[in-house]
Amino acid sequence: MCVIVKVLQLSRFRCCRGRQMAINHAVFEWMQNEENPHVLILIRGLPSAGKSYRALELAGMDDSLICSADKFFGETAEEYVANWSGAKLGAAHRQCREQVRRAMQRRNKLVIVDNTNTVLREMLTYFSMAIEYGYRVRIEEPTSPWWVTDIAPYLEDKSAHRKHLEGMCKLLAKKSEASHKVPVEAIQKMLNRYVPNVTFNDLKKADGR
Repeated sequence: MCVIVKVLQLSRFRCCRGRQMAINHAVFEWMQNEENPHVLILIRGLPSAGKSYRALELAGMDDSLICSADKFFGETAEEYVANWSGAKLGAAHRQCREQVRRAMQRRNKLVIVDNTNTVLREMLTYFSMAIEYGYRVRIEEPTSPWWVTDIAPYLEDKSAHRKHLEGMCKLLAKKSEASHKVPVEAIQKMLNRYVPNVTFNDLKKADGR
């Protein structure tokens, strides 16, 4: 009798698991479907690589569509520099996540996240929200010449191009002097952990469902 019960329980588990897998498959298909009118764009890249400009381009220059941790520290470069604190980064990212969730709950057609998103885990919360609210997910990087030509192609093999990339970090820090004043050491750390060529399937696999 106990064996029969266990078999029935296992069959029910397999049935439920199979049904959940089918649901997940349909959800992930919709999240890549061009006909899905609700879109989440994850912008990623290093400071001063052109992330925010790319975000504005994709938003049709409507800044209200863009959620960014940077906005926690101020709307202008001067406010950002005056208010920035490493101790407040957690709060800045929490605010960004809350803004994204509210935008999705309002069913905004376009939601853009403008953060560095250097590694998968930094994007997974937003990917999970996209699953919950049925948003199509796109991943975008800057289109500036220095990113496209001088940085991105070298990220696949950072050790082989170490000297070149160190020089590019200095260039980004120089560009940052006119805005957020991110030090070269901080940019170098972001570059060291930056995962290149992240795809939808990478996020799907990392999500694990």
